[in-house]
Amino acid sequence: MSQSPEKLIQEAENKSKPVTGFLWKLISSPEDQYEEAIDLYVQAAKLYRLGTGSGKQDYSKAASCYVKAADVSFELLQNFNEAAMNFVEGYKLYKMDQEFEFAIKCLKKGIDCFTVKMGQFRRAANYQFELGEILELQLQDYSEAGRAYKMAGDWYLQDNALQLSNKCYLKYADLLSLQNNSENDIFDSIKTYKKLVENSLSKNTNTWGLKDYYLKIGLLQLVLTDTVAAERTLEEAQQKLNDDKDSKEFQLLEKLIECYKEQDLDLMSQSLMQFDKFQKLDNWKTTILLKIKESLMNTGEDDLL
Repeated sequence: MSQSPEKLIQEAENKSKPVTGFLWKLISSPEDQYEEAIDLYVQAAKLYRLGTGSGKQDYSKAASCYVKAADVSFELLQNFNEAAMNFVEGYKLYKMDQEFEFAIKCLKKGIDCFTVKMGQFRRAANYQFELGEILELQLQDYSEAGRAYKMAGDWYLQDNALQLSNKCYLKYADLLSLQNNSENDIFDSIKTYKKLVENSLSKNTNTWGLKDYYLKIGLLQLVLTDTVAAERTLEEAQQKLNDDKDSKEFQLLEKLIECYKEQDLDLMSQSLMQFDKFQKLDNWKTTILLKIKESLMNTGEDDLL
């Protein structure tokens, strides 16, 4: 590893060229040559990753070397497992250098190797969730992030990893309901939260999560101005979770249903302040409550949140 990374890359490029000529094929195996090219690319990546001599670490160049190694594995050797792992290494390094667009491209290629080429959906689900996180947190592409989370949830569910699946579906439902694109998005969110309730009840998971799911369902039904559905949700929640029927979550939902029926903004304000003392309103609840508020007030009313 005393050579410069640039020299190693040049050697790798020469060795990654398709082998031609009958005599050359008798002397050297094309597969061996391509494996050597991959090793050289990886060596160069490590040098860039560590920094050589007086140079500094260059994660982007290291990532590029891993991508080139992956391309050789994929296209010339059809070694999809090796290609996937090198794509993942490239993704990690691009992410470290905050080159998120390139990181996403690498990650998607790795995921395709795991799924399309190898059928390893459980293995791919972890990276699919990471894809959702980058799309959500770094690029603020909530629509694509939601789709990524949902797909990861589907793959986890296929492998009976219920807890991980629920985590993904919750992210999907939260993002979908906040996008405010259409009523269909809200209906799909409600459907997903109900699925989380069913999954949780079947496994007897902690009631805190269940209370929150029921509250979210009821709040979204109020966004749709469907107080009857919200009342049914509250009744079901109190019946299924009898020990927690007087919980703060259910008290809040009951008060908000009353506020909506009576068109009482003052009562809504008081109810939210009481709940906020018990449990700080998070971004999701604040956003949804503002939507409920907008349907209860005319322009110019005092802000109650």
